[in-house]
Amino acid sequence: MESQWRRLQFVARARTIAKGRWLVIVGAAAILSIPGWAEALGLVGPAPWLLLAAMTSLGVLHHLLLPREAGDLGAGDEPPLTSAPAPGFRPRGSSQQAPPPGPVPERTSPSLLRTVSYLSLCVDTLAALYLVAATGGLRSPLLALQVGLTALFVLLFPRPLAALPALAILPVLAQLERALGLAAPGGLFEPLAVLGYGALDLAIIFLIVGASRREEIHHAGLIRLERAEGELALAEERARLSREMHDGLGAALTGLSMQAEVLLGLCESGRLREEALDLRAAADDALDELRQGLWVIRGEFGLYRAARSHCEQLGRRAKQEIRYRDDGVAAIPLPGQAQLSLFRLLQEALSNAVRHAEANVIDVELAADDAHCVVSIRDDGRGFDPRVDRVGHYGLRGMRERALRLGAALELVSAPGQGTDVRIAVPIQGAR
Repeated sequence: MESQWRRLQFVARARTIAKGRWLVIVGAAAILSIPGWAEALGLVGPAPWLLLAAMTSLGVLHHLLLPREAGDLGAGDEPPLTSAPAPGFRPRGSSQQAPPPGPVPERTSPSLLRTVSYLSLCVDTLAALYLVAATGGLRSPLLALQVGLTALFVLLFPRPLAALPALAILPVLAQLERALGLAAPGGLFEPLAVLGYGALDLAIIFLIVGASRREEIHHAGLIRLERAEGELALAEERARLSREMHDGLGAALTGLSMQAEVLLGLCESGRLREEALDLRAAADDALDELRQGLWVIRGEFGLYRAARSHCEQLGRRAKQEIRYRDDGVAAIPLPGQAQLSLFRLLQEALSNAVRHAEANVIDVELAADDAHCVVSIRDDGRGFDPRVDRVGHYGLRGMRERALRLGAALELVSAPGQGTDVRIAVPIQGAR
């Protein structure tokens, strides 16, 4: 974003300088076309026309390389001067947020545009040197052009060394006057003029460079502030959504579970009682999923807590002995989304073991260190041949796909009659 902002700043300044250059080119062409005016200024011979032609050629090339005006920008691009706010975010104090304009579309590479811009200013410097030398040198009333060129160089390229071509005008003029014998022997005017204009140039350079740096610092501060406001607005929206889901969907699921309990009390046995049991289990599963979803939304999801709770609830519902243990660490150094993906893998592996393994005991172990987070699910059930692709069973394939997206290593060891061992290892640095 910062480089995008600098590029747009450069393009805006280059476009302004290009418009000013065209005015100068038109004025110079008008002066050279009137013989009396050109002779009065000492602009005779082919040299003025050659410099004007060079300025015009580079001006045309510069115009062709410049992106189009901001008013012609298309929609759908990222905002040029500020960071993108969070979805649905509206700045405080604004009644409506207009869609931000897109960035300046590129017609060519930024480096080529910068090179042509710098060369154009160098040609402008040659033209200014010729004009000042022809109208009196260091005594010329047009010597102020040198100061203006210095400002333009530093404005477009905010570094002190960028203005060297414009600064070189002063010593070159002094040498020309000395070579042509125009300087008074022992006179102080020439060195004082060079020192005076040089000091003025340095003051302008440091003022513009300092202002550019302050502008960059201010822009960076605005970006940080807007990002902080966007994160705050996003956190507030997440809290609002979690409250609404808890109060609405959570209450509905709780009511469904209670109704299933009532049905169980009315049904002694038979198919209806089995359906009521399934209904209560489904409602409990949905409440568990809602609870975990709310933890994710609020940024409070913890793999240890979710894994322990899921193992306990699944063991009670399925009447299956599930032994859970972890390394006792309170937090895992994984992003929240990565922890949720790892938890989904744990859920799928446990679900397969409960439904298909016919195991007496299922062992779940969760451990983490500085390099990896590892989940192990082992059962003493009937096992299977993992090399056989069973039609209609997509759980194992889905686990492999999820592990691939997560950047985890999934190992599965099983054989008929020897149980199943699933191990999922996630690298802390490479988790997605």
